[in-house]
Order: sequence, then structure tokens, then C-alpha cells
Amino acid sequence: MVASPIMAKYGYHVRSTSLPSASHPLTARVEEELNKLRGWMMDSKPSLLNTTMVLQDGFGGLIRLFERVEDLLQLSHTQQLLLQHRNEKCVDKVLDESLRLVDVCGTAKDALLRMKEHVQQTQSGLRRRRSEFDLTNEVDTYQFSRRKVNKAILKSIGELKKMESKHPSSLLEKDQDLVALVTVLREVEATTLFVCESLLSFLLGSRTLQKRRGWSLVSKLMHRKIITCEEQHEDVNQVEMVHTAILALKNHKCHEVKIPQNAQIQLEALEASIGNLEVELECIFKKLIKTRVALLNIFSS
Repeated sequence: MVASPIMAKYGYHVRSTSLPSASHPLTARVEEELNKLRGWMMDSKPSLLNTTMVLQDGFGGLIRLFERVEDLLQLSHTQQLLLQHRNEKCVDKVLDESLRLVDVCGTAKDALLRMKEHVQQTQSGLRRRRSEFDLTNEVDTYQFSRRKVNKAILKSIGELKKMESKHPSSLLEKDQDLVALVTVLREVEATTLFVCESLLSFLLGSRTLQKRRGWSLVSKLMHRKIITCEEQHEDVNQVEMVHTAILALKNHKCHEVKIPQNAQIQLEALEASIGNLEVELECIFKKLIKTRVALLNIFSS
């Protein structure tokens, strides 16, 4: 069987990307959810990965995936297999990676919170402005704040890239049941990393991403489009739409109320989208913790 694109990206070299046909039907459900997420990752319209709606689709798929993983870890066959090989390096990595995913998701949560606070501060500043001078100051404050937020997000993406570059050892000589199980768990990890990286890249905005060439994810996320403050496009990065709307305020006159209103509308829409993403990301975080607890219970039995 040919390795999936996700596995190829992360350097996993194994004979199979699915568990044996004799395995419990729950195993097939894990593969089914993985296949759905592969389709999401290989979307024929890369620009759509810039939208919160499609990000939420990815989050939803990840939640369903971890529900299937929870079921898989409840199987006596799975637990016996892990216990039997508990001292082998590839099995130790399964436990280590479960903690790593919790940390990655925590990083994504922090980045989302930073962006939310940034948006709320910008909204508050625009409401307080009384003159063109005040408005210019608010735009400058916004730009300074965004640079700080982006710096933190770029640092997080850098840390994520280091995690992705760690290639696990080959499984070619291992028990084939173990190979199949570890392979699926590794692909679950790779998929989780991709979804978290997609979120962080979304928060940067499309123009920022264009300056960072050579990233495979960036090539999927990029879709440059010139917009005005009054335009709404479902396939345009919301963070970049806000950025464009805020910068337009520098050229507006005090009596022109429409442009500030447009900026507020964009900010409110982005805040609402971030709120939706927060809810689903928190659910993913809890699923990751639950998965780690299940693994700890298996290895401590």
C-alpha cells in the first residue's frame, strides 16, 4: 500500500497505513476519519483553508478522529499489544507524542487568545476615537499590537516545525500488528499538527504568509486577492480583511463615517469567528488530554 501524503510529509516509512483487516471494526472508523481529513488537507481550492468555516471543518474532523482513537484504545487487543511492546522505542514514542500534542494544542489556544485580545483592544480603541488624530493613533497602536501578536505566532510555528522535523525510527522489522497500530497513531499525530499549523497560519494573515517562502503549508494556504473595505469574500482570509480595513482608516476624513463602520464590522466578524474556533479548539484540547490519560492508564496497568 502506498503511504499517504501526510505520512510522506512527516517522514514515516512503513509498509502499511491501515490496520489488519482482522482487527476490530472500530479500527476502520479511525481510518475513515483520517481519510476525510486527508481530503480536507488536499482540498482542490487551497484558498478556502484561509477561512474560519473551513478551519472549523478541520477542527470538527479532528474531534471525530479522536473520538475514534478513544474507542480504539479501549480495545483489549490494543491494550495488550501496547503492553507487550511497552519497552520498545516506537511504543515509548506513542506516549511521548501524546504529551507533545497536548502542548501543541495549548500553544494554538494561546495564539488564538492573543488574537482575540488584539481584536477586542482594536475595537475598543476605535470606539473611543474622537478626531482624525485619535484615529491615526489607534491605527498605529493596532499595527504595533499586530506585530507583537505575529511575532509570537511565528515563534509558535517555528516550534511546530521543529516537532515535524523529528523523524521516528523505522518500523519495518517490527511485529506487523504493532506496525499497523503505531502507524495509525502517528498519522493521527501528523494530522493534528497540520490542523494546528493551519490555525496559526490563518492567524498570521495571507500577506504575512507570502513573505515566508518554502513552507508546504503556506503554498496550500496562499491565495492573494485585492479587496476593499466594503467587499466581503468567503475565500479571503478574515485576518487580512481586518488588516486592510484598519489601514484604510489612515486616509479617511473625520466626516466619513462609513470606513470606520466597515472596520468595526470586519472586527466583529473576526471576533465571532475566533469565538467559534475557541470552542472547538477547547474540545480538541480535552480530547487530547483524555487520549493521553488513556495511554497512561494502559502503561501503568
